[in-house]
Amino acid sequence: PHPTNASAAMAGDPYFAKVLTLFERLMAEDNNARKELFRPDAECIVWYGKFAGLVGKPEHAEPFPTAAGPVEYWNRVQYFGDHVFAETHTVTFANEARCRADRFGTSFEALSICILDDEGYIVRFEEFLDHAFMEMGKRPVPAPRRPPTEVERYAAPGDAGYNKKLIGQVFDKMMLFEDQNELFTADAEAGQMFATNWEGKCVPMVRSKSGKLKLGGPERPIYTNRRAYAGEGWAIELHTVTCSLNPKKREERYRGEVAVLTEVENSTGKINKLLEFGEPGAFKRVEDLDGRAKL
Repeated sequence: PHPTNASAAMAGDPYFAKVLTLFERLMAEDNNARKELFRPDAECIVWYGKFAGLVGKPEHAEPFPTAAGPVEYWNRVQYFGDHVFAETHTVTFANEARCRADRFGTSFEALSICILDDEGYIVRFEEFLDHAFMEMGKRPVPAPRRPPTEVERYAAPGDAGYNKKLIGQVFDKMMLFEDQNELFTADAEAGQMFATNWEGKCVPMVRSKSGKLKLGGPERPIYTNRRAYAGEGWAIELHTVTCSLNPKKREERYRGEVAVLTEVENSTGKINKLLEFGEPGAFKRVEDLDGRAKL
């Protein structure tokens, strides 16, 4: 049997021991990290930049030192589940002497998901972030500004199976533009970790005057290629979304990859935080919406 929660990781259980060194070793520019933590045939996918969506292998990663220079991971939060490990963090280029001039001082928000085999080796790695943050120039690390050595390991009660079902209901209802009031706590908050949206803190999810919480808009986003992972108190859904990006031109449709992380309040069984990661600038134009936009 293998552990499935943060308590085991914090207690030093060997199952998570390998993956817990991943980002420390990447910061240390350890070229052996991918050889020793990944299975040789592991699938590695980044959903941003010119290689977005391409399935690579650990050996395909750019060796250290990279052209952009070393990175640091700040504001780290780790999530643990059955055969899965995830981490959110702020990536920053802080070494002025070694970082490329156009990278030094920039930062962006990222979510990485590692699928593990029975021995704790990574067999699938996916990463979501928005490169457009770097086009904004220097960006200080946002609050709470926890340095790389201070890592929060998310620990909360709550059944993983229930949490996975709950996040699935969010997007089922979003596609139908149905009320989601019963899925979220009264003080739930959300954040889109996109360069054009994220200002360093989440915002309240506001109900209508009638008490309804309807997400997605009448143009009906469509979610496909859906895969979900969960642990105690949290869930992640990765999917392909087909949606409208311009409120003034709802008929124009775009398609891209997004990851959504939810934290669930045990006392109510409802979601109290929702974070969305992706690169809207990389979305591709697809066939325009039909008459449903007028419903």
